[in-house]
Amino acid sequence: MGRDPCGVETEILLTSYSFWPRIGGIESVTEMLARRFREAGRLVSVVTETPYDGEEPFPYPVIRCPSPATVVRLITSARCVLQNHPSLRLGWPLLGIGKPFVVAVQTWCSFSAVRGAAFRCLLRRVGCCVSISEAIAQHLPVSSVIVPNPYDEEIFWTTGEEKRTRDCVFVGRMVQEKGPLLFLEALDLLRQKGHHLSATFVGDGPMLPEVKERVRQLGMEDWVEFEGFRVGEEVAQLMRKHRILVVPSIWQEPFGIVAVEGIACGCAVVGSEGGGLKAAIGPCGLTFPNGDARALAARIEELVLKPERFRELLAHAPAHLRPLTSRVIAERYLQIIDDLLSVS
Repeated sequence: MGRDPCGVETEILLTSYSFWPRIGGIESVTEMLARRFREAGRLVSVVTETPYDGEEPFPYPVIRCPSPATVVRLITSARCVLQNHPSLRLGWPLLGIGKPFVVAVQTWCSFSAVRGAAFRCLLRRVGCCVSISEAIAQHLPVSSVIVPNPYDEEIFWTTGEEKRTRDCVFVGRMVQEKGPLLFLEALDLLRQKGHHLSATFVGDGPMLPEVKERVRQLGMEDWVEFEGFRVGEEVAQLMRKHRILVVPSIWQEPFGIVAVEGIACGCAVVGSEGGGLKAAIGPCGLTFPNGDARALAARIEELVLKPERFRELLAHAPAHLRPLTSRVIAERYLQIIDDLLSVS
């Protein structure tokens, strides 16, 4: 085991092109894995392209915006490299250095042109390729092991005793592919059938003004609330006030950890079935074809009209969530790394 350029011994070099203080799926997964690796007694360092000038709030080294020479030294000194999604800027030496490494593919990749060819080369040299869902695994040009993304069980949980005073909640960026307007269309269809459901939008983004204007046009101001940007415990608290989490993504989600977080907070999930989202929902919710507002409305109505269906879905939550906690997923990655090191 060597020392990185900061003079810190590194067993596992965890690369993440994006990291805190940016907020998102890749950033959250990297933080959870690094934290759990550290708790397991492993010497882990995180290297990222995300700048930050303040004091690092983490119990492990974070190296930001490294030079090419620093990337070489970091990779050379570590026992193993785990790339949380392929990154050529943070992993190009792996194409030539005989270093054990793991790549976790978090989303769809382009394998065309020069960059795509380099990605193909990287994945063909990897000691172990990890896909976060079966959908991602089928997308890749190499075989992979499926390890779903984890959720933070210390933040997202339910006692089962919460008073759920509101019906539906949307959590995500206000962008077209996440389907906020599709959700509103479904709510309007339900209203036309006499179901005046309360709904909350949690998130920010370029479409927020348009979504608010659409609520005004539909005359739904009395039933729809906007909470704006929230993270972590704030999101969990809001989820615990609702019965149904709606994930109406129009695009093919690679996985959809927000669905798992909602289930952990006691919500049944209604989500689009394309990509990896269906696997994230599992037996704890209902799915509909991507982009189909009438089908979305029908699934929500099913839960509204049949309370027993709601209870039936949530009865599956403990078994569904058990293998998705950050501790369990970190242990799976550590086993992959240890197995790789044992034969290198």
